[in-house]
Amino acid sequence: MLPPVLERLPQVEAVRCFFEPDGTFPNHAPNPLLPENREFIVRKTLEEAADFGAAFDGDADRCFFVDDSGEFVPGDFVTALFAELVLEKEPGAKIIYDVRASWAVPETIERAGGIPLMNRVGHAYIKHRMREEAATFGGEVSGHYYFRDFSQADSGVVPFLLMLELVSKRGQKLSEILRPFREHLLHHRRAEHARTGRGPEAAGVGGALRPGGPDQPPRRSLRRRRGLAHERAALEHRAAAAPQPRGSVERADGVEARRSPRGDPLVTVELGHVTDRRPPFKYASFTRVGFSDTDAQGIVYYGRYLPYFDSARVEYHRHLDLLETQPDGESEFVMRANTIEYLAPARFDDLIEVFVRTARIGRTSVTYECAAYDEDDVLMVTAQQTLVLVDLAERKACPIPESYRETIGAFEGTDLEA
Repeated sequence: MLPPVLERLPQVEAVRCFFEPDGTFPNHAPNPLLPENREFIVRKTLEEAADFGAAFDGDADRCFFVDDSGEFVPGDFVTALFAELVLEKEPGAKIIYDVRASWAVPETIERAGGIPLMNRVGHAYIKHRMREEAATFGGEVSGHYYFRDFSQADSGVVPFLLMLELVSKRGQKLSEILRPFREHLLHHRRAEHARTGRGPEAAGVGGALRPGGPDQPPRRSLRRRRGLAHERAALEHRAAAAPQPRGSVERADGVEARRSPRGDPLVTVELGHVTDRRPPFKYASFTRVGFSDTDAQGIVYYGRYLPYFDSARVEYHRHLDLLETQPDGESEFVMRANTIEYLAPARFDDLIEVFVRTARIGRTSVTYECAAYDEDDVLMVTAQQTLVLVDLAERKACPIPESYRETIGAFEGTDLEA
C-alpha cells in the first residue's frame, strides 16, 4: 500500500528499504517495537541525514518512527503529536489513549483544547470506545493508531502521512518538536527519584511516571472488574456461575462444578436451558471464554465468537433430540452463509449466555439466529447462520427431514417455512 502512496508524493525523497515481500523476514523480525529490530532504521536514518525514519510491522498496521537524531519516538509521544494535529482541524474533539501512556498524552490533548479519554489496551476495546464516544482519533503505546474517518480502524500508512504533514507544517526537525516532551519526561523522572529516593534505573524508559502523593505509589496495579484471571475459581469446562446469578439455574443431570482450591462454594449451572427472557429466543446456552479462545490481547471478537454459536446450536439440537437427524451418518449440515454484527469484545474467563433460535427452514437449508450477552446483560454480538444439509456420498444438497421440521416447528411455535 505504501509504494502507490509514495508515487503520488514526488516532493518526498524516500529511501526505500526491504520493499520486496519475503515471508521469511531475512533482515530482521517484523516487530519494530523491539530495539534489536530498529537497529537498521536508526543507522539508515543517520546515514541518509533523513528528517525521520519510519518502520512498519509485518502486516503494516503499525508504524514506528525514529527522529533525525536516530532516537526512537515512543508511541505515546506520537499519539500526543497526532492529537495536536487532529485538534487543529477539529477543536474540542475526543481523543482516546491507552492506560500505558505517559502524562504527555492527556496534558497535550487538554492543552490543545481536546477531551482526553483513557482506555484499556486492545484494538477491539479502542474501536468500541471510539464508536461509543464518537472520538476522532485513538493511539496506543504499541504503535496502533486509530482514525474515525478510517472506520475506527488502525493503519500504518495514515500515521506515516500525518508525520510528513507534521514535520512539513512545523518547519522544525522532529527532534526539536519532541524536545518539550522529552524534557517533560526527564522532569517527571527526577521528581519521582527525589520523592522515592530510588536511583534513575527505577524509573524505566517507557514514558513519564505518573505522580502520586506520599502514600500513593506512582504506578497502580490494574485489576479486572471481577478480579485477576489467576484468582478465579478453577471450574469445570463451561460450568461456572455468574457473580450475580439471574435466578435459579441448574443442570438437569445434577453435574456440579468442582470446588476451587480457595474453597469457593460449589455452583451448578445448566449449559443449555429453555428461557423466555429474550423473545423471540426460547433457548440459550452458557459458555466460559477459555484462554485459547482469545487473541494475543486476551479478547474475543468477530469470528472468534463462532465456536460459541456452534456450541449453543448443539445444545439446542440436543434439547430437541435432533442430534441424530442425519440417517446413518450419510448427510451432514455444512455452513453456507454467516453474517455477524460485532458490538463488543468478550475477554478471557467471561461467562457468556448465547441465545439461539431457528428463523427459517427451507427445502435443504436451515437459518439460525444467535445473540450473545455477557454477565452484565450487555449485547456482545449477533449472528445469522444458514446451514445446508448435504448428502456426503452424492456431495449435493438434500431435503430437510420432515421430522426435523415438525420438531422445531412445535418448539418455536411459528411458521418457519422460507
